[in-house]
Amino acid sequence: MRIYAYRYLFFSLSGFFFLLPFFSLGCLLSSKRHSEEKLNIKLVTILLTLFAGLMLYKFLQLQSQSNFERNSLMGLVTGFVGCSLFYFAKIKIIPLVFIGKYSFSIYLYHVYFLVLSRMLLVYLGVQSTELNIVFGMFFGIFGPIAVEIVLSKSNYASRIFLGQKSTVKYAQKST
Repeated sequence: MRIYAYRYLFFSLSGFFFLLPFFSLGCLLSSKRHSEEKLNIKLVTILLTLFAGLMLYKFLQLQSQSNFERNSLMGLVTGFVGCSLFYFAKIKIIPLVFIGKYSFSIYLYHVYFLVLSRMLLVYLGVQSTELNIVFGMFFGIFGPIAVEIVLSKSNYASRIFLGQKSTVKYAQKST
């Protein structure tokens, strides 16, 4: 059984299977234009009630020392309901919108910057868990954003390291 579990850790396959339903939900929701529609109060109320109930259930499970893993079906349902709630409630938090534009780069490169922050803190002799978390989050989010900004200036680097076309526009030569 243990060897079987390690197979899914290779190349983050377990993370892929955990994130696939959320990616699918995002694709499904973005296939229709909901931004022009009015806020659906009934749907938001139902989602809010369902989300609050799921979070209360999770809280009670944690209080009773039960194991509540994020990779469980309950974690998946809670995540779906929470994502749907924020989407249909049309909540826009500008810093999160900015960070969201770079989500693919963050997904690809966050580990390298988390390791960098950990190495820097160890080198400086910092043992605080709280500082490790704060610096890890900062480096893990803004390091990949900086990488994308730098790489997007080159068509080749952007294509190779990010899998996307650059936003660089070249003037056409006139002959």
